[in-house]
Amino acid sequence: YVFDNYPESQNVLNHIFTMPPASCANDNRWGYYSIYNGNAFVHTYYSMYSDWYVVWNDHIEHIAHEYGHAVGLHHTYDGEKRCISHYDFLDDVFGLCSEETCEPCSTPSGCEDDYVCYLTKQCFWNEQTPPFPLMSGNNINSRYISPKSAGRMHRALSLYDNSFTVNNKPMHKYVKEKYSYSIPLTITSNETWDFAIKMYQDIVVANNAILTITGEVKMPIDGKIIVQPGAQLIIDGGRITSAHNQLWSGIEVWGNKNTHQYAVNGSYGQGYVELKNGATIENAVCALNLWRPDYWSCTGGIVHATDAVFRNNAKAVHALYYKNHHPVNGKETDYNANFTRCQFVVDNNFLGDEDHVFYKHVDLNHVRGFKFRACEFSVSAPSDNISYWTSGIAANEAGFSVSGLCNSLVNPCTTYDQSIFLGFFTAINAVSSGSKSPPAITVTHSRFADNDFGVYMRKLSHATILSCDFNVKRQDNWLCGTGIFSEGVFNFSIEENTLAKYNNFNGNGYGVIVKGLDGQNQIYRNNYAGLHCGNLAEGKNIIQGYPSNYLGLEYRCNTNARNNLWLQHGAPDPRPCAGGGRAA
Repeated sequence: YVFDNYPESQNVLNHIFTMPPASCANDNRWGYYSIYNGNAFVHTYYSMYSDWYVVWNDHIEHIAHEYGHAVGLHHTYDGEKRCISHYDFLDDVFGLCSEETCEPCSTPSGCEDDYVCYLTKQCFWNEQTPPFPLMSGNNINSRYISPKSAGRMHRALSLYDNSFTVNNKPMHKYVKEKYSYSIPLTITSNETWDFAIKMYQDIVVANNAILTITGEVKMPIDGKIIVQPGAQLIIDGGRITSAHNQLWSGIEVWGNKNTHQYAVNGSYGQGYVELKNGATIENAVCALNLWRPDYWSCTGGIVHATDAVFRNNAKAVHALYYKNHHPVNGKETDYNANFTRCQFVVDNNFLGDEDHVFYKHVDLNHVRGFKFRACEFSVSAPSDNISYWTSGIAANEAGFSVSGLCNSLVNPCTTYDQSIFLGFFTAINAVSSGSKSPPAITVTHSRFADNDFGVYMRKLSHATILSCDFNVKRQDNWLCGTGIFSEGVFNFSIEENTLAKYNNFNGNGYGVIVKGLDGQNQIYRNNYAGLHCGNLAEGKNIIQGYPSNYLGLEYRCNTNARNNLWLQHGAPDPRPCAGGGRAA
């Protein structure tokens, strides 16, 4: 009745007190611990010793006794393990020798001579001195919890997908810690976790250790996993999530700014994380922070992810200020990070708040060479914890590539599994301040739908956008949707793309906007359909100072269908998503 009519009661361990009248009292139990539809409860059957008064000492002992069952303890007089070799044997309760008892001691099943006797009620109390073990019976002095008993209680609150003698699976969800315990669990040798566990402390994978997770790990509020330089974390089909309806911090992959990212004898000088076979990280502030936050010399953490899921994280990946280099010749090389067939998702179940608003899945800053192949990026509509100004990939002074994966058997390839971007203000946002060595990006065989801007780029050295599909839309009346926006990009290749009006979009949109080009570039063999304007050239788009002023932006071999304008030059009309302007 309680669970069915008060659903919020499922979030706590319920204790139900009853006192049936004498005519109905046919159960000799004081009470019991049990499970109903996956929810635990304790029932005190006889709340009063009689119809008119309560024996408080018995009451207190009974409550502690039943809560002992709830966290994995059993009667020392008829329920505990008696085989000394059993992994659950409590030698700090029973000892390793048979206790003197008033009754014959039978041989437990599965044992030969290696066993002890139960601690049998009055006989035990008559021969021992208090305090007695908590589960030794109805006595006011039964209050002792041995160290191994306490360890089993912690196990019951941690290993939530395992049943031992009593089903304690629901108990972990009734403990809500305020923060992670100050002393972390440090992994110093190779371990594999193939079980489900709730953590109450941080996890540190130390140098030269490998932690492989194939089960589920629930992390405490603000808890984190640290992968130190030289350590490895492998999530093989496992899932790391939050223990409660609040975010955990995420995984920190510590690096060394001065060390390369190449393997030497199978080991890396940086922290290394591998995700594969459906590995999932969810409900984190930052799922993968590829540095030690606030330590600028500890950048360069490595990640390899294939068929992984990043779900409802305030940020999925963060990398910054690191240059990889070849270990022999010292030349700069690509960052050792790749993502293949991964999903980056924020949906209506995102647990963010005013301090953890979603803005971007991937945040790259002063790095080069990240690779995304056949990945899918998506976000739900803006809300209190999802910004309007969202991005799938946001890059500042950073270079990267986004591509599809060939799924045909012929060469050259004819069909691809595309990378996909859905629902962002700016799906890809790549900007530079015009530094001496501005970055370059490559986007090929990808699909963009339901975004205000597909690709937005400013002051890059080079950009290639090839064989992509852009479904152009807008999210509000004041903004025109745009497939590709390029400002001050020195050299670009925008070729063989399709740019068309999004199915449910009832406004105007632009295919490609180019502004302030100081170079000679072509927009070549693209298809435009159903847009207000296929191309917009804004400002001067020629090589500045060239004598004839003839070298600059060119449009060649493009096709147009059902566009209001195929080319517009000058600034777009200032009215909300209006047409106008001059056709060229």
